[in-house]
Amino acid sequence: MLVVDVVKGMQTQTAECLLIGQLTCSHTIVILNKTDLLPSDKRQAAIDKMTKRMHKTLENTSY
Repeated sequence: MLVVDVVKGMQTQTAECLLIGQLTCSHTIVILNKTDLLPSDKRQAAIDKMTKRMHKTLENTSY
């Protein structure tokens, strides 16, 4: 499981954890954290934006 802050996105530590995960796990679940801190009127758009970013990041991995 990889937990990603929905506001900050991929950080150095997140990328390191992703690399370790690729070496040790064949599958992973990505969780967007802190969505409750987003303004309710912009929440879904921010989640969608981060979801697209994560898909783009993960397409270059073994996941």
